[in-house]
Amino acid sequence: MAKEIERKFKVDGDGWRDEVSKSYLIEQAYLVAERERSVRVRIRTLLTDDGSATPECFLTMKFGATAISTDEYEYAIPYEDARSLVSHAGELTLSKIRHLVEFEGRTWEIDVFQGRHDGLIVAEIECDDAESINNFPAWLGTEVTYDSYFKNASLVFAK
Repeated sequence: MAKEIERKFKVDGDGWRDEVSKSYLIEQAYLVAERERSVRVRIRTLLTDDGSATPECFLTMKFGATAISTDEYEYAIPYEDARSLVSHAGELTLSKIRHLVEFEGRTWEIDVFQGRHDGLIVAEIECDDAESINNFPAWLGTEVTYDSYFKNASLVFAK
């Protein structure tokens, strides 16, 4: 088990785009999506010029009532199992492109949502503790760490 501590922000502008080091297509399906727990399947594919990347698949369980810190259990699973599990999620799915951007020695994950959340862009940073980040990129907007709407497990319910 790992303790996940992360902060989330809306993104303002495109200043981050020239700094992207990698991008992934992420498909997520929630088998359980409740206030204090979630079970999700994630299929993550590195975006390459030739489209040759093999998808990586994970089963992840998160537990915790606080917005900033959760207990996280994550396991790699076969692609066929991931696809089968996704079929059990019904409409509790989302799709996004995740861009990795380095800023002052830390990797920011910038999620550009697709489908019904098209236009939503959220940046998140994992950290050792909530206060360990003191400098922020200029392209960050409002912090939404404590706004439950911006949790992926909540977004699957939003229309």
